[in-house]
Amino acid sequence: MAGYPYKVSGHGDLSGIFKAYVSGTHPSNTGYKVSGVDLATLFQSSNYQGFDQISYNTNYKSINKGSGAPNGDLRYIFAYYGY
Repeated sequence: MAGYPYKVSGHGDLSGIFKAYVSGTHPSNTGYKVSGVDLATLFQSSNYQGFDQISYNTNYKSINKGSGAPNGDLRYIFAYYGY
């Protein structure tokens, strides 16, 4: 998944930050796409309890905040790579 166009300063692109989709329900579309596919279908959804999330903002805000993403930042929507 390397080479995503979305980068986070000091952390690289999103494919090295968030876990690739494995199973379960996808979150709502984020508005960010790679090759025409929304990030919501590419990354594993967070359980919204914090322990599977990164500790820093990406500064990419989802168009669909949902109840688990208080400010819409992608950090609240997707599980981190090491989870």
